[in-house]
Amino acid sequence: MKELKQFFENYADIVYITEISTNKVVFLNKAGREALHLTSDDQYLGQKCYKTFYGYDLPCANCTNERLQENMFYDWSVINERLATTFLVRDTMIVENGITYRVEIATDLNTLNPSQTQVKMNNNERILNNVCDVADSATD
Repeated sequence: MKELKQFFENYADIVYITEISTNKVVFLNKAGREALHLTSDDQYLGQKCYKTFYGYDLPCANCTNERLQENMFYDWSVINERLATTFLVRDTMIVENGITYRVEIATDLNTLNPSQTQVKMNNNERILNNVCDVADSATD
């Protein structure tokens, strides 16, 4: 997991990792912290994802955790009212040391023109494929 966090720390899009069984945030990259104006780790680490990212007291009605599978990607879009923007999202699941995690890359659609959207999704798929490969090799 350390390598994944280092890899995504300075990625331009928002990237976060949560433990699926608890919805607790275990990683949020610099872009995510800046977008949410978070200045200290205790504002998000160990906190519920729905509270941290959306300000909700209960899990999101559109949570995709049940749809996630290892080595597969789930693409969707979501309006984040807290950030007043729409995100193009690519999720996957990884398992490390018996713990199942959600890895999400969220691209702000307001920053892309239509021709960039597919290029961005293809790039994110390539990156997440590499993440899955790294996670698989770490458990071998």
